[in-house]
Amino acid sequence: MGRLRADIEARRTRVAELLLEGRSEREMARALGVSLGTVATDVKAVRQEWQARRLAHMEEKGAEDLARTDADLAAIWPKVRAGNLWAIDRVLGLLQYRAKVLGLEAPQKQEHDVGDALAAILERLAPQGSPADQ
Repeated sequence: MGRLRADIEARRTRVAELLLEGRSEREMARALGVSLGTVATDVKAVRQEWQARRLAHMEEKGAEDLARTDADLAAIWPKVRAGNLWAIDRVLGLLQYRAKVLGLEAPQKQEHDVGDALAAILERLAPQGSPADQ
């Protein structure tokens, strides 16, 4: 069983290399001497592994950012307690950043540009062939 697993891993490594070269699944199957179904399974496994690595990397970086943010908050907090307005502003910014990273930020309402809306209304109301169209 160990040898079979090693063969699969070696083939999937080669599939990953071929994916990065932009090869089609059909080309990969021919190059590796395996069925199209085997290649499809390998491609799916490789892409899942890449996604898992990407997510782990993102979580690691997010955790590092949050740790730095917490350290910054702790460093600034005495100035906040003393009423330093700059420090209060910075703390609010750090708290907003942390909420955003953690996905705790409320969804923003879609803002509409009144000027664009007015221009669209005027365009619809303008008679066809008016001097503005020329």
